Amino acid sequence: RLIHANPFHDGIKASQPVDESRNAYVSEEDVDKLIASATTEFAAVIASARYGGVRIPSEVLSMRWNDIDWSEKRIIIHDKKRKRDKVLPLFPKWDAALSKLWQESPEGQEYVFNWCRASANKTYRVALEELIQRNKLVQWPKLWVTMRASRETDLKAMFPGAHHVVHDWIGNSQKVSEKHYDRITPDHFQKALT
Repeated sequence: RLIHANPFHDGIKASQPVDESRNAYVSEEDVDKLIASATTEFAAVIASARYGGVRIPSEVLSMRWNDIDWSEKRIIIHDKKRKRDKVLPLFPKWDAALSKLWQESPEGQEYVFNWCRASANKTYRVALEELIQRNKLVQWPKLWVTMRASRETDLKAMFPGAHHVVHDWIGNSQKVSEKHYDRITPDHFQKALT
């Protein structure tokens, strides 16, 4: 019953272990420093990642002004990864950054973000790295994903009995969230000691 070739060799991907050394938590204090020292548009990009939990650059580049309901404090995000739209609350710090950008945007502008649309992936990353250095912060791994993961962690603390809501807003399954997004924060340690 011996076989001459390994049937698992070709075409089957083995799952890779998660490198937990690359997990980090980005504090609101650090992000607020970055937002305060960025241009209005880039501050809104940063706020979208950390306070909105949206994907950079795909979801921010799909945002249109008419997708924002200012009176209801909600926004429609076109989730290309899951091939559906999701509705998120305009969380206060995200709302503040988007409101400021809205006030400065030219009338009739369709998309929320127009800066470097063709090269956003690289340009946004380089701009964030420069901003982190300028603010003398320690750069964290996976710049944008870590900010999304930090937001998901915060939301799970805010809605402990409703993780399904958080998964829907962030756009991750429970399995992906547990494997790649859940973080331990300084507040977790502080709470454990009280």
